[in-house]
This record gives sequence, C-alpha cells and structure tokens, in this order.
Amino acid sequence: MKELPILFSGEMVRAILDGRKTMTRRVIKPQPEWVTIRPEDKPEMTTIGGKYGAVWYVAVQANEDGDVDFEGQFVPCPYGQPGDRLWVRETFCDRNNNGEQIKPLYRADGQEYQDGDGRLFEPKWKPSIFMPRMYSRITLEITNVRVERLQKINNADALAEGTPGAWVENSEYLGGYEENENKAHVFFFRQLWDSINAKRGYSWESNPWVWVVEFERIKEQGRG
Repeated sequence: MKELPILFSGEMVRAILDGRKTMTRRVIKPQPEWVTIRPEDKPEMTTIGGKYGAVWYVAVQANEDGDVDFEGQFVPCPYGQPGDRLWVRETFCDRNNNGEQIKPLYRADGQEYQDGDGRLFEPKWKPSIFMPRMYSRITLEITNVRVERLQKINNADALAEGTPGAWVENSEYLGGYEENENKAHVFFFRQLWDSINAKRGYSWESNPWVWVVEFERIKEQGRG
C-alpha cells in the first residue's frame, strides 16, 4: 500500500468532511492522443481503468494496408491504485505555544479566531502545497480508479464530486430542481471544474481525458 498527498480546495475539504464527496476527477497529463480498452487490440490493455487504474497513451495511425498501428506507453494513475491511501493537503496555519507545537488551524473550517484579549484576528494561512503529513486531518482510501472523458460524468457522479444540492433548488439558470433533476449537479460541477481548470487549458468545453478516483474516508486514531 502506498500513501500519497493530494490537494483539495476549502470547499471540497468541507464536502469530504460532510461525507458528500467520495470521488475526484483529475486531468491526465499529458493528454493522450487516443485511449482504447478493447482487448482485441492489445491483450495487456484489458486492465485499463480497472484493477491497475492505468491508461495506455496510444497514437493511432493507419498503415499502407489500412490496418491500425498502435504505439504508446502504459502509464499508471499517479494518484495510486485501489487500496492505496491519499492524505489531504489543505490551507492551514501552524502554531506553537512557547516553542511547543499545538494543533494547527484549517481555513476550510471558516471560523473566526480571537486572541487572548478577545480581539478577532486573521491567522497567517499557508498554501496547501506546504502542508506536512503530520498536519493532515483527512486520509482517504482509494476504492476504484478509471479513465473517461470529462463530459461523460452523470448526475450521480457529479453529486458524489461534492456539488451542493442547496444551490440547485434556487438556481435562476436551471429554473428549479425538479424540472432539471437529471442534469442539475452536472451543471454545478461544470462551473466548479471551470473555476479551477479553465485557466490551465482544460476547460469543460475541451472535454479532457481524466482520472476518476473514487475513495472513502479513513478515520485514523488521533486524527479528525
């Protein structure tokens, strides 16, 4: 079993803590020219998106006889395989009291903080990328890994991505939850996705290949 770090925004940290988020989609880098899972093409490719959670980066080109030539490499999911664990990095503030390290603060908690005189103050937050393992309060165990196009996501998976149902009912864009129940969470997942990935060149419209990593939260002794 491997243990790897993974970054989540404050909103997604809250969704995990609430039990609303049980999967995450991450862009495959570099993007494959082609992905195939047909065992008749390559017998060893039958594990793609399954047990080994890997993708075959395939360049497809017809030869002079009209047959298809496959060239590429077998690349495992960088986030791990089923049974591996992920420890979550989030925005935090480490603290000490007279040289003694005490419990850190987490920005995702959205609390107000007071000093010894009762005055409100804003902690000096550190980016999630700098969080050490000892401060992580969330550990996830991977239950499944697969590969698919981003736009293949359905409403149930979009809900499992942590999209808040409360937004849906009052949405001026969708005109009400009941009418659009079959696509409401996909709509909000699309907004969330673009807010993070569009500026990086992987917008919803570009429909990139993604790793779909499903997980469950592990309660560790001494951690939240």
